[in-house]
Amino acid sequence: MKMLNVSRRRAKQLVNSGVAVAAVTAGAAYAELPASVATEIASVKVDITTAGGLLIGLAVVAMGLRWVKATFF
Repeated sequence: MKMLNVSRRRAKQLVNSGVAVAAVTAGAAYAELPASVATEIASVKVDITTAGGLLIGLAVVAMGLRWVKATFF
């Protein structure tokens, strides 16, 4: 039984190392994007940041109102 457990563990190690080697050797091929795409991505980042800030602000206001309601009513 011990030998079986050792062989299973070794098989997992070999599979994991094979996956790691395949991931490293495959690499990633990046194509150069046009300048307009880069500016659109930047503007979307700003929009997402603004929307996130508004959502956090809305959550703070909602929790504040809930606290006031619980305190006084």
